[in-house]
Amino acid sequence: MLSKSDVQKWAIEILDRPDNYGTAEYNVACYALWKTFDPGQREVFNQLLFHGPVYDGDVCSKVARDSLFPLGLAVRCCFKGEQGYTAASYRAYSVWQRTGETSSKALG
Repeated sequence: MLSKSDVQKWAIEILDRPDNYGTAEYNVACYALWKTFDPGQREVFNQLLFHGPVYDGDVCSKVARDSLFPLGLAVRCCFKGEQGYTAASYRAYSVWQRTGETSSKALG
């Protein structure tokens, strides 16, 4: 059985290849990456995607946020002339779009 880390490495390799965008393999990699997230990572992921950019002091979990950076799902950014914010990346949107998940927090 593959470890969470192995699945994430495999998925990132697939997502990093531009010729894979939109293929079945790309879609599977997005879904596989999503399924490796723990509840804290999903909460921060949704916070960044639907309520971001988020000031670093207001993020749900700094540990979960920090785990999204190496996956290319979160990026540091400036917002309204200020530093210290984190936003979802385009890759994060691609992953979410292919999961079939919806966020009640996003709708509420």
